[in-house]
Amino acid sequence: MHDNNKWYFQYGNGSGWEGNSCSLIVLHQWTHIVITNDGSQFKGYVNGKLELQGSGFVENPSRPLRIGAGATNTTPGDFFNGQIDELRVYQTVLSQEEIRAEMCKRIAGSEDGLNAYYRFDHTTGTNLVDLTGSGHNGSTL
Repeated sequence: MHDNNKWYFQYGNGSGWEGNSCSLIVLHQWTHIVITNDGSQFKGYVNGKLELQGSGFVENPSRPLRIGAGATNTTPGDFFNGQIDELRVYQTVLSQEEIRAEMCKRIAGSEDGLNAYYRFDHTTGTNLVDLTGSGHNGSTL
């Protein structure tokens, strides 16, 4: 969420950071968000609807993936004041039809192209286990 009450996506462009916002946030309602990236173009979907797209998304191995926070590693900020149910990271681009078909289903974790899968339904601790078995474990901090 950004200060304009819209979903906000911040991403690396190889030399710094860029960001885009899209639809208004509906408070107290679950929202399904998907970002796809084919290496040259990314797309962002909110509740199965294409909301933004652009080019220049570059992964930065020296910076961890942050979901629900922005800024830098030493001074995190822009925290998401909400709850996240699950997160899926695919190595392949999904079509809008594929996203809509899978958005309300729990998956096994062994699907083709799935690189990481996290469910935030644990009740203790801060370890976030990658359910694909790939070892991309994280932290809820």
